[in-house]
Amino acid sequence: MAKVLKFTACAAAVAVALYAGAGYIGVPYATRAVLEKVVSKELGRAVTLSDVSFNPWTLVYELKGLSIPEAGSDPLLKLDLLRVDASIQTLFKLAPVIEEITIDGLRVNAVMNEKNRKDVERLMGKTETSDKSGSAASEKKSEASGGLPQFAVYNIAVTNSSVRYRDDAQKINQALTDLTLKLPFVSTMESASESLVTPELTFKLNGSQIEATGSTKPFGTTLEARLNFRVSALDVAELARIVPALNSDNLRVADAKLSSDLTFVFRNPTGGNPAKMLLSGTTSLANVSVTQKGAPIVTLPKAELNLNEVDLVDQRAVVENLTLTGLRLDVKNSKAGINLLAAAESASGGASEAGTKAKKEAAPAESSTSPWTWKVVAASLRDAHISWTDSTLSPAAKITVANLDASVKNLSSDAQKPGNFSVSAELLGGRIESSGTAQISPLAVSAAAKGTRLSLNAAAPYITKALGADVRAGVAFDVKADLKGSDVAASGTATLNDFTLKEGKTTLASFKTATLKLNSVDTSKRSADVALVSLASPVINAVMTKSGINFAKLAGAESGSKTQTEAKSGSKTEASSPAWAWKVAQASITNGTINYRDESISPVGTASIPKLNLTVKNLSSAKGSLGTVDFSTGLGGGSLNAAGKFGISPVAADIEVKGAKIGLKPFSSLMTGYAGIGAKSGTFDASGRMTLAAQKEKTIAGWKGDLSLSTLDLTNSKGTGLMSWKKASLTGLEVETTEPIHLVVAKAEIDQPAQKQVAAVKEIAGIASLISSLTGKDKTAQKIEKYSEKIPDKVTLENVRYENGKFSAEGVSAASVGGILLNKLSEAMSEKLGGGTSAAGTTK
Repeated sequence: MAKVLKFTACAAAVAVALYAGAGYIGVPYATRAVLEKVVSKELGRAVTLSDVSFNPWTLVYELKGLSIPEAGSDPLLKLDLLRVDASIQTLFKLAPVIEEITIDGLRVNAVMNEKNRKDVERLMGKTETSDKSGSAASEKKSEASGGLPQFAVYNIAVTNSSVRYRDDAQKINQALTDLTLKLPFVSTMESASESLVTPELTFKLNGSQIEATGSTKPFGTTLEARLNFRVSALDVAELARIVPALNSDNLRVADAKLSSDLTFVFRNPTGGNPAKMLLSGTTSLANVSVTQKGAPIVTLPKAELNLNEVDLVDQRAVVENLTLTGLRLDVKNSKAGINLLAAAESASGGASEAGTKAKKEAAPAESSTSPWTWKVVAASLRDAHISWTDSTLSPAAKITVANLDASVKNLSSDAQKPGNFSVSAELLGGRIESSGTAQISPLAVSAAAKGTRLSLNAAAPYITKALGADVRAGVAFDVKADLKGSDVAASGTATLNDFTLKEGKTTLASFKTATLKLNSVDTSKRSADVALVSLASPVINAVMTKSGINFAKLAGAESGSKTQTEAKSGSKTEASSPAWAWKVAQASITNGTINYRDESISPVGTASIPKLNLTVKNLSSAKGSLGTVDFSTGLGGGSLNAAGKFGISPVAADIEVKGAKIGLKPFSSLMTGYAGIGAKSGTFDASGRMTLAAQKEKTIAGWKGDLSLSTLDLTNSKGTGLMSWKKASLTGLEVETTEPIHLVVAKAEIDQPAQKQVAAVKEIAGIASLISSLTGKDKTAQKIEKYSEKIPDKVTLENVRYENGKFSAEGVSAASVGGILLNKLSEAMSEKLGGGTSAAGTTK
């Protein structure tokens, strides 16, 4: 046992001796080795040190007489004394606790030239490779950290110190002299140590005296010290020159004056309460001017910040008021990029676009919650002006936001307490206003927005680039919207006025007014309730050429295949999402006109559909629901009206149709171009019911009613008369697009068919010529003349049916004109349906 105790005592004595030796000898030796050898080698200067000591029992470290020489008379750096008194609590709390830190006689005389700059960068280990790796390491570290590290430093004193910085190349010459700084503590821990320092800050900046007064309250429930810092119209532009990122052609602070009245409170930990470092007061900037290549890009006449309290330990901030007045931003986009982004990149140290992209891609889907809690009682932006010039377009786009006023009240990090906001500005020749509530995390906004007398003229260069056409229109809206994350719910109205769409000097489309009234649209519920969609006086001018219809060129028809591919690839995603539920209370088109011109045929064909009116009511996606439709147009000098019920899911319709005195002559050029047959005259009438119905996943179209064609005079492409009659009518026509097709005509009449006087004999050559043109059978006329040399003035067919691939009629023989006509119609129908040639019509 005695041997064990003796051995233990010896071991303890050896450990104590080693500890004492490491403290008294090892620490000073290591300090000298680093400063006098490593740093000297890196700087190429003989670093000298008068004395260095460390007491391992009191944990007091002192360094005296440090000097780094410079080529001139004054040393680059000189330090008379550095004293650090560490607390034993450092070992127990596993975090640095410093009882005292004193810096006396620190003098830095930095005269920057190319050699000195490289020496400093080398000393700091700054290389291109280290920048990248260091940046990555700092990003990882910041991601891992959840707040301020644990530490406590008490009784901080910096005396008899100065810093001089001169860079002739950058026209910088700054001197901070006679610096005295005393702080009771800087701490993030509950560790309690005695603070004996009264706060103090005095220095001269380029010869101008600046002082901050301090006070101590040593009694009461808290031990508190205060430092009040006041400064008036300090030239920030001069100080900014020290920072290379703020002193280049790409970004330079040309002017700024700082004034402040701030109070720092240092509250010692007592009664188990943690230490506090509190900041409050006001600060302001005046006459701020930021330039790029000599031109101002940001000007700010006045900015004021009133801090209620910032708790640096608990990471809590309350901003009483923030006001920016008269902000001016001159934003320009050119081939070199956006000037403000280039300036911001310069200020952030020149982060490359690739690096920025990499950071975004590497960032987690949801950022970690900030440890700071904050509140902005009031913030406002007054009389701001933003100008945007985009010279990448021709002509250049110029958009201005003027008289921009915005305010925020009671905005905070508390997700349960949204703040209020309002914003208004003059934009696009009109005015926009918005107000509502907002919260930051999670993002949620509830707002009302109104825009009046807005014009798309200023945005015309962007529209022209996107569509290849010029758009002009007035815009107005009055909407309410709720945003929660990526989900949006909205309601309100929007209108477009005096809309024109032009390609060169040609007007493609125009309308007087378009109105949209939304009861609601909700992306989370995938639902839409539209109260009204209306279009007044639209005019569509469609032109078909050999390269396609003119509207197909808009919105990049060249990328149509890509769009279709993307649509196909996205179809699976859409299919997996629930279908949208929607309803439209009313949709209407009033007094519309469609003008069509086909330049791909010869001769060029034209047609116009004027006085077009359409009203649809109560249309929805609900299964089996039917709305109403009412349509009318002044077609071919006559009228066409349709009214009835119509549905989408499934497609269904039951519509009464009435067409009266619809002329064929206005469509003659198109008829000639498409079928080789024109019309000198002809009037079409129709009366009946059109139906659409779903049968076994197929939509069946049907018609029941009467059709007639009067005063017909058909011509060929050369204008030669081909066929004429007084009237042709189909009475009791029933058609359904079933398989096989269902077609029944109760009575078909042709009054005075195809009179062609040859030797005072009426021949059927007109009808023969017509059928020849339609079927390509040029011997038809001869066959008809072979069977009948004289034809009555009226041809009547009753109970005409299309069954088993052929037409038949009651009481008509195959050898008669009616029989031959039915046979030719059967052949034509069979060819259209792909069924081959049928036999002659049968007689009943």
